[in-house]
Amino acid sequence: MFATDEGADGPDELNLLTAGADYGPQGTAPVAEILAEEGGLGGCAAAPDVAFVGALDGERVHVIPLGDPASGTDPQAPEELLGGQYGRLRTVVLDAEGALWVTTSNRDGVGTPRDGDDKVLRILPPDSGAESPL
Repeated sequence: MFATDEGADGPDELNLLTAGADYGPQGTAPVAEILAEEGGLGGCAAAPDVAFVGALDGERVHVIPLGDPASGTDPQAPEELLGGQYGRLRTVVLDAEGALWVTTSNRDGVGTPRDGDDKVLRILPPDSGAESPL
């Protein structure tokens, strides 16, 4: 299980939750750190080898390849998905077909609303054979 944590004075974090762990400043190291200006982390969805994290302030989904603790492989640097295309991105969910569902959050008094906001987006995986809305 993963959780996002918005840093008060530093980067936001994606944490792998384990029983009894401390996630404070001197505690368990995060799986990934996201710069504050790219963060404002919202929802998180995880598959076996990747985590998807919505970013309100960063207006993107961070795609975070996960390492394999059993083999000692470390996570790789996050990649960006949907950067700046839809505004603030909050909820992120994976469905049984591997599609990513993302909600926008531009009418919450913080974002910049656009015509037709807020939206629910369904992003199909690249190898699905189906046409992606992007």
